[in-house]
Amino acid sequence: MEAAVITTYRCTNKCQMCHIWKHPTKCDEEFKPGLFSKLPQLNFVNITGGEPFLRDDIEEIV
Repeated sequence: MEAAVITTYRCTNKCQMCHIWKHPTKCDEEFKPGLFSKLPQLNFVNITGGEPFLRDDIEEIV
């Protein structure tokens, strides 16, 4: 089983193909890393977003 997890809609890039940077999430609106404990056992997880590395807790998510 596989999943793609959107960690944030914040992004510092202004790509022409993606306008996610125009509608960023607020940090307090983003899920907490503990949410992963509710998911079933996964073989592969694609960590994506806007820019996942903008999250202060990205290490805990990974």
